[in-house]
Amino acid sequence: MARTALGILVVCVMVAASATATASNYYLTDLGRFDTAQVVKFRDAGVQTTEQVLESSLTEKARKLLSAKVGLTEAQVLALAQDCELMQINGVGPKAVTLLRAGGVKSVADLAGRKAADLLPLLAAANKREGFTDTDPSLDLVQYWIEEAKRVPYHLK
Repeated sequence: MARTALGILVVCVMVAASATATASNYYLTDLGRFDTAQVVKFRDAGVQTTEQVLESSLTEKARKLLSAKVGLTEAQVLALAQDCELMQINGVGPKAVTLLRAGGVKSVADLAGRKAADLLPLLAAANKREGFTDTDPSLDLVQYWIEEAKRVPYHLK
């Protein structure tokens, strides 16, 4: 019995360790950035979650099409898609995206090229200035985000 439980635990740890980050599946209504009419336009375009935004926005051509369907500018759709791209990182939700963006991070590729020791003070300053979260992220957390950014499955083109 103990061997079976240990075997199951080992398999679970191996699966968890090998998993890649996947897009968070926040509903657009939970982001607090769109009014009801805008959310309806997204829904009518078949997009209700951040993952669906990302899947519908991977290329410039796709962003242009989504822009026309939902009544946002292409720049607004790109910014939203970049936020959704960052939310592929485990533990990065809307608040963390806002903090990362305020700290100067523009995209997953940008984050992947950063050094945690250089980024942390920028995030702490942005958080102090704007009060996004109760506590600043730790150096280890920022390093984790950077490492995960190198492994996200979807990349904007």
